[in-house]
Order: sequence, then C-alpha cells, then structure tokens
Amino acid sequence: MNERVLLRDRLVETAQALVHDTPGHPAGSVLRCYARAVRLVRLQGCDDERLADRARQAAEWLLAERVTDRPSVSVIPAQRRRSVA
Repeated sequence: MNERVLLRDRLVETAQALVHDTPGHPAGSVLRCYARAVRLVRLQGCDDERLADRARQAAEWLLAERVTDRPSVSVIPAQRRRSVA
C-alpha cells in the first residue's frame, strides 16, 4: 500500500480515538483541534512515522486549555452519500 494512504489511515484512526477519549468536547471541536495540531507538528518538521502521535499529544494539550461549561456527546457523523438523480 502507498505510504501516504497508510499515513492517512493512521491519522484518521488517531482522530477517531481522540474523539472517543475526550467526551467533554464536541466531536467537531476535537477534530478541528487535531487538524490544527497536525498542521503545526508538520510545520515543526516532524517525520511521518511520529506525526499522528505527536499531533495527538499537541491536540490533547490544546483541548486541555479549552474551557467547556457543558458536557456534550462526542460523535463523528457518518459521511453523506451522494444521491443518484
């Protein structure tokens, strides 16, 4: 398999685990935070092998800094399918 595909799969799996492990934040906020963390860690020159783990650590730190005043349910919505007309 292509190494880019494997990296994408690792990033998606890590993002799903992060959403699952942080029930106090809305899923969309967690995913946006993780995407920002991936970008920041990549800009710091992190190699692909450690990218998912380092981005998760950065996202966890960023989420810990956020203040949430209400609990929410974290769910990743199913992707929409295109309707055939």
